[in-house]
Order: sequence, then structure tokens, then C-alpha cells
Amino acid sequence: MKSIDYAVKLAKMGFHIFPLLSDRKTPPKGMHFKESATRSVTALVGWFDNTDANIGIFTEKFGDDKALIVVDVDVKDGKNGEQTLLKLELEGFELPETLAQRTANGGRHLIFASDAPVRPGANVLGKGLDIRSGGSYIVGAGSVIGSGAYTIDDTPIADAPDWLIERCRAVKEKSTVEASIVEGVDHDRAATRVIKYLETEAPLSIEGQGGDETAYRVAARCKDLGINESGCAQLMYDHWNERCSPPWAYVALLVKVRNAYEYGHEPQGIAAPEAEFKPVPTPPGAPQLKDPIEALNDRYAFVLAGGGAQVLWETTDANGKYKLDHLSLGAFHADFANKKMVVGKKEQSISQLWLESKGRRSYAGIVFMPGQQAPDRFYNLW
Repeated sequence: MKSIDYAVKLAKMGFHIFPLLSDRKTPPKGMHFKESATRSVTALVGWFDNTDANIGIFTEKFGDDKALIVVDVDVKDGKNGEQTLLKLELEGFELPETLAQRTANGGRHLIFASDAPVRPGANVLGKGLDIRSGGSYIVGAGSVIGSGAYTIDDTPIADAPDWLIERCRAVKEKSTVEASIVEGVDHDRAATRVIKYLETEAPLSIEGQGGDETAYRVAARCKDLGINESGCAQLMYDHWNERCSPPWAYVALLVKVRNAYEYGHEPQGIAAPEAEFKPVPTPPGAPQLKDPIEALNDRYAFVLAGGGAQVLWETTDANGKYKLDHLSLGAFHADFANKKMVVGKKEQSISQLWLESKGRRSYAGIVFMPGQQAPDRFYNLW
């Protein structure tokens, strides 16, 4: 059978499918498998026909309204998941007979159906027994890694036993960590910041040189910059992972990211310049201080003009008459070089905070319309 035949067969069984790189366990760069995984034969033909792509199974979905819980029985790198599985059975935690995959390295995937996904992780049930479910995936039958192939039997899929679901702890609709998010963080700006960090500043994960800790620290920094958990995993995979030695498998990287978001002490977005931090209460009788962004908006405006960007400064001349100065971004920053604010644990220039704020006064261009009302997005020089 060809890759397309396996992909269609798995989709008809209820699995949500997406492509992996040939001879690899990872999706192609830019493949957002959580959104793209499908049972559509038309989409599968486009991905797999006349290719040797491997097959990914998204474990957060199954059929129309179910999820998968996959017990990944690992038998490599000194692990003996089969022995751990036997120990569980002797303790009374027996898994029902269910659909199983044989992996390329001799391990097994025991596949169960569930009403809701659970939290994935390594060694969840003991050494060598990983869980794949919410937000993760497995390599599907028909895939080949090296000289080993993934195969599947024809046993019907069983429902996950209650003890397994309880042991894994069901994924909450919103974790307490996800709820701890600084208000006002702009997702698109956060993504831009994170990509710049990953491509130019983030340390690389090197095996034997604290690579695990490095991956955790990089994920934690991405969280501080304001990106959400799923976005962090995808951006790290697309913009950082390939340069690591060796690159992380996506599922393993996902676990690192999840740990950073679950166990990190700071809320998501603590280092985001546009975040809306709650003002400190003003003591009774003290003068009311204006928000610094609003204060800058009273005098400055960002505008696109002449193919570039500049800052308009509404000020007065020596005689107190109104005048409008055009400042380059460099001059604007220089004027505020000694005026900084503490955001989270980092001191930042107030000019940079203003430029990155979604509340910044901005215009798409400059017009001169005497006696007329210019469109809101244009600055009228009249």
C-alpha cells in the first residue's frame, strides 16, 4: 500500500490525519497540524498522492466528537515500557484489549477513545509509558523510519478505562496558568517579538550541554513575551528547532513548552510592552498622574509618510506659537533615552513602549485639506 492508501484508510477509521516529512516524525515547516489535521479525502490526496510522506495522527480528535488517549509503550534508550505495563496489570490497573500500532523501533501505541483529551506527557504511567492526547500526535501506520515500518492491527478501538483517564488528569478547558495572562497583550505583536527572539537571541539546545534546560528557558522567555502555549510550540518548531543539535521531535518540544507554561512563576505577557498593567492607586490628595502612553499621545503621533515612518511633535516655538516638528524615529528615541519604565523585571524606554502600544496615536498619512474634515486615519496639516 502507498502512503495515500494508508492515510485514507486511517481517516475512514475516524483518525484526523496530516503529513509528516519522509523518513521523519516531524511535520513540514509551517504545517500547523492542530488546525490542518483532517478526515477529508480531497485534502489527503493533495498531501499524500504520489509522495512518500509519513503520516501523522492528531490525538486530540477522533471521529466527530471524541478524542484519543494513546499509551505509547517505549522500548528504546534503556526503557522497557512492556515491563512497566505488566507491573501495572499485576497491581490491578489492566488495560482492555484495543487497537494497537507497532512502531518502527519495536514499541507499541495502544489507542483508546475518550470523551475528552487528557494532558500528554512522558512516563506518565511509569518509565517507558508515555501519553499522547491533547495537543499532540503519533506517527501513523504506513510510515517508515529508517528500516522500520509502522503497522496497525484490526482490533476495535476500546474506550479508555476510568482509571487511565483519572491517572492522566483530564485537560481543563482553561488551566490556571492560561488564566494568568497580563491584560492587553496583542497576539500578533507577541508573535513578531517571539520570532525575532528565536531567530536572533535565543540560545540553542545542544545535547550534552544542558539542552533540556535550554529548551525550557527559551519557552519560558517566549511566554514572557506574550505568546500563548500553542503558538510558542509552533514558533519554536518553525524558527528555532532546526538549528538545535539534535532538533527536537515536535511532541517532545510540546512537553517542554507545556512545562514552561505550567510551572513558570510569571504570568504570560509579563515582558510585553503593550500590556495593560493595572495602575498603582494614587494616595488621597495627591495629583492625578496621566497614563504615560496617553501623555505622549497628547503631543506626539506616529505617521507613515514618504515611504517611511516618522513621529509628529505638536509643540510651540520660542514665542509660544504652535508648530509641528517632524522627528525621525531615532531622534524620538534619543529625546526619551533617559526616560524609562519598569515592565515586569525589565527596564524599557518609554518611547519604545509608546511605539509598540496598540493605544498609540497613529495615522496612515499626511494630508492638507483646508477647511475640511480629513478621514480619521489621516493627519490634516490645516
